[in-house]
Amino acid sequence: LVLCAGGGRREFLDAWRSRTEGDGGGAGALRLRGLPITVALAGRQYAAERAPYDQRGATLTLVSRLPVGGGWLLRASAQGSWDDYPHSRTWESIIAFGSDKGRRDTTMRLSLGGWRSLSRSLQAAVTYEYGRRWSSIEDGYQGSFSYREHRALASLRLELSGNPWRRGRTA
Repeated sequence: LVLCAGGGRREFLDAWRSRTEGDGGGAGALRLRGLPITVALAGRQYAAERAPYDQRGATLTLVSRLPVGGGWLLRASAQGSWDDYPHSRTWESIIAFGSDKGRRDTTMRLSLGGWRSLSRSLQAAVTYEYGRRWSSIEDGYQGSFSYREHRALASLRLELSGNPWRRGRTA
């Protein structure tokens, strides 16, 4: 089990959005019918300069990796998020979001990729991601906050390690 927490201040060009942030969460590993799964749950609370941008939310992530032979590793993940803007039913919300009906967003992201080791320290991957967000604001004057996206990603990962304090030769 891993627990984490953090916070800070984020400054945006749009001063209304500048905010103090607090985040916390936990992650752990389990096996479901022999399949290793990492589960993570995180929560967030943001206090913005102007009330419509105050935000609270949570994200649940599930990730699994499975060797499929020939040096390939299959990685799949699913993520769901919920965000609420609790003060988004004011006249300021019309300026911020184009609507004063209240903003709530639900987001889903699915990912599937194949990883392969090219050497001891170099890995390559090809990944496809699908994401979708549903928002309670569909027709504000700034448009909809909902979206649907498809991503294809090719990656190279180089892992290097060393111990600068070790004396002598290393094997």
